Amino acid sequence: MRKVKAGDSVVVMTGDEKGKKGKVLSVLGDRVIVEGINKMKKFVKKNVMGQNQQGTVVEIERPLHISNVQVLDPKTGSGTRVKFTQTNGKKVRVSAKSGEVVVSVAVETETAEVEKPEKKVTKKKKVVKSKKSKNETA
Repeated sequence: MRKVKAGDSVVVMTGDEKGKKGKVLSVLGDRVIVEGINKMKKFVKKNVMGQNQQGTVVEIERPLHISNVQVLDPKTGSGTRVKFTQTNGKKVRVSAKSGEVVVSVAVETETAEVEKPEKKVTKKKKVVKSKKSKNETA
């Protein structure tokens, strides 16, 4: 079980974005993507297939290291460490400052559905040529 999950409200502790709060969109190994934090401009080329006729500039959130964010305490609203306790036979995340249970809200990720053209599958027959062995005579 992770200390930071998708849907948690977090505060950034270090770096250029220090003090900013946001919601975790996804956790990728030891990195997290936080909504509205660590944005970068990405230049998208025009697409030949016609989906994006012109080149555009898109702002995307870049991942932060998980050690640079802390979960928001549900009681005080400030950053806190998280510890685990057993309640009713379940492992629960608890705020280290106030002792309140940390609950994450499920995040719906937007996925663009792109229609892929169907590929025709043609099977090629493999032709095997037999080699004559030394013992065989023609």
